Parts: sequence; C-alpha cells; structure tokens
Amino acid sequence: MPYRLVNSKGIWYLAATENQQLKAFTFSRISQLSISNDTFTPSTEIQAEIESNEDIWYSRDKTEVLLTVAPQIAYYFLRRKLFPQQETVKQLENGSLIISSHISHANQILPLIRYWIPHVRIISPSELQLALEEEVKQYFTTA
Repeated sequence: MPYRLVNSKGIWYLAATENQQLKAFTFSRISQLSISNDTFTPSTEIQAEIESNEDIWYSRDKTEVLLTVAPQIAYYFLRRKLFPQQETVKQLENGSLIISSHISHANQILPLIRYWIPHVRIISPSELQLALEEEVKQYFTTA
C-alpha cells in the first residue's frame, strides 16, 4: 500500500508496504503501476517509521556498527553526521574517534566506508569488516 513520496538525496522514492513490510521503491523505476479505487486506513506505526527514519532504508531491525576514524579526518565526523544515525562514542587522546552507526543493510554503510579508506575501519560487527576486506582484495586481483 502506498504511503508517501520521499525525497532522499535528490532521488524520489515511494514509501509503501509490500506484505506488511515497509519498503522504498525508486519512483523513476516503477514500471508496472496498477491504480484502483481501493482505499485503506494507513497504519500510524508505519507512518511513524517513515517519519523517524533519516533515509529510505526502512527496517525495524537495525544493526549497530562501531567504527574507528583516524585523527586526520576526525574533524569531518565531528562537524556533521556522515553515517546513518551516527553518534560519537569516544574521542581518543590521539585525536581518533570511535563512532557508532545503525544500519538496516550493509549497502547502507559500505560505500561510505570505501570512500574513507584507509581512514575508517570497522570494529564490529567483524563480519562486515571481513566482507569489506574481501571486496577490496577482489578489486585488486581482478584489476
């Protein structure tokens, strides 16, 4: 069921439910639209979920990701939030940071981390760091 159009970083999405699960559909890629006169009563819980999310990665189950940020780029992370639901956990004496982020899907954060390599490293979950390392290894072995 359609709930609302959402603009995230200049791209329009349709926030809608599919099998009672909230999802975001890229508006420009919707190709088989079926319009009917059916009506429904919007769920206040779904509406609240749309309102509370900073982006279009909808999920009730979020994973906390802990990261270290090197001192030479810590300023950027203190100045503004660059990762989803970013919070500074600790600022270390050497100027580096430990930050947390909460994500719904690995692809929500991995492209951002790749941008900041080698200055950002995943502390936990360790599987996410291993997946990132494997991806980088594959890049260099196929290049």
